[in-house]
Amino acid sequence: MREDKIMEQSLRSRLERLLRRLANKLSAKNKPTEASGHPRSDKSGLKARVKPLKKPALAKAKAVQQSGSDLQSVPAPQDYVGWRSTGIPARRRQRTAPPTVPTSFRVPDPMRGKVVFSSVGPSGFSGPGKVRPSTFFPTFIYTLFKSGISCRFVKYKSEMYSELMEANSCLVMIYSETLMDVDDLDIRSHVGGDRIVFNSPSTGRLISRKTILNQTLSANGIPTPQRLTGCTADRPVFSNENNNSGATAHLLSADSVLDPERYNTEFIDTRREFAGRSYYTSIRVIAVGREMIHAYVRARPDEEDSPTVHAKNTPLDPVLVEHLQATMVQNREEELTRVTAQISDTLGPGFFVHDIVVCNRTEKIFVCESGFKFNDDAYTDHLFPISTELRSHELLFSGAFGKRAAEAFISEGARHGVFNVA
Repeated sequence: MREDKIMEQSLRSRLERLLRRLANKLSAKNKPTEASGHPRSDKSGLKARVKPLKKPALAKAKAVQQSGSDLQSVPAPQDYVGWRSTGIPARRRQRTAPPTVPTSFRVPDPMRGKVVFSSVGPSGFSGPGKVRPSTFFPTFIYTLFKSGISCRFVKYKSEMYSELMEANSCLVMIYSETLMDVDDLDIRSHVGGDRIVFNSPSTGRLISRKTILNQTLSANGIPTPQRLTGCTADRPVFSNENNNSGATAHLLSADSVLDPERYNTEFIDTRREFAGRSYYTSIRVIAVGREMIHAYVRARPDEEDSPTVHAKNTPLDPVLVEHLQATMVQNREEELTRVTAQISDTLGPGFFVHDIVVCNRTEKIFVCESGFKFNDDAYTDHLFPISTELRSHELLFSGAFGKRAAEAFISEGARHGVFNVA
């Protein structure tokens, strides 16, 4: 499929870049030095001097080599001439340059809308774990262009305000919820109050503090864990940091003294049994506005003695992952879709992930956290070694994810009256 070829082309660009970087590094090391006047030509220390590839890149390179596919023989899609990879190393994330949009993609004919991606905060376009440009934007931009929607990437306020002056335009902001450099009033005073903003600063402030998010969702009929606000716990408590995503939480027993500065809720037992072992679990929903793109389970062995579950904790066991996906997600997709729409109606439009737990006693779901995210590379990187055995996650490991996210984004834009699409 065209989307798969696009992803293969992006992977080819990344591998070629790695090889060029490695060749330049070796060339620099072989230049004569002032002390000796001779190049470093000994091969004995070569392996020690060359930094190994990072695990995800090495695993992908090996997979390509074992498959026997010749990336050089894969033709570029007709409309993708001139596309360049937008991968951004972590050390350059501060105020990084915007991704390059191919010239042939800038003005669709007919033009049915325009989206402006803005990174006016200190994190750059990759953001702190919000999006990996090299794997998300190629098929995303391509799908928008084929639907008559142009894209712009800006990193300064003046550019953002200028691009948003056109009709049928909307703004997508990329930033950390705790690092913001612009507010809603500032945007609307320049471009008017009718512009649709995805990942708006007001939404960012709301989801950055778990206590406020819990209150807001609960007030709108969305199931959330019950908060405990007393000085002493009267039941087991799940205690987490209030404004830090990915932090380590603690399980407190009854009669424990509670820190009012932390996010304290009743403990919901999420453990599931499989093959004689017990695992703490959670469901992560990745969505664009009201539309759920995918939902997947993360797990952590009970013997690790921590109810906090992150992508890196999930065992690399495809049978376990597929079992949890079938028993926790596939049998409640309708419920997850409905809750996703409710959350978007409450928070406003955005590119979200929602972390949901399921009580193993009542089978009821509870929304614990929400955050901004375009693609979850931490999860896909971790599970990449077993990706070929995860039939339920095929969407995450193919070019179809960016296409599906773009289709949901177009649907959201049309629902808000921004894009003139059928």
